[in-house]
Amino acid sequence: MHVKQEILERYSTTEDGKIIIDITADKIEYLYNDFDKHTPYVKKELDQDLVDYLIECLRDIGEDEFLIQFRIAEKVDADLKTRVQTSIQSYFTYLKELEIRDLKRMLRTS
Repeated sequence: MHVKQEILERYSTTEDGKIIIDITADKIEYLYNDFDKHTPYVKKELDQDLVDYLIECLRDIGEDEFLIQFRIAEKVDADLKTRVQTSIQSYFTYLKELEIRDLKRMLRTS
């Protein structure tokens, strides 16, 4: 069996074949860094362990289609769910922008 196939078998998939990255937490707060407790979720930084885990999963997955599924034990209303989804997307967009900026800086100096 191909090594990548063995890695991908660790993940569940949707009926249409997308890889599912499962994240489980007791509370929404556990997805975020502790130091900015009073910041709205849209502006909070994600917990670094969560970020590292997601990045490693994406390295495993490569170019395959995926979705991230969050399972939160506490009751979460639709508005909070939307804000959390927005904050996670914004955070990774921010990280991508930082990476692009750093690559451009390296290209200029090399």
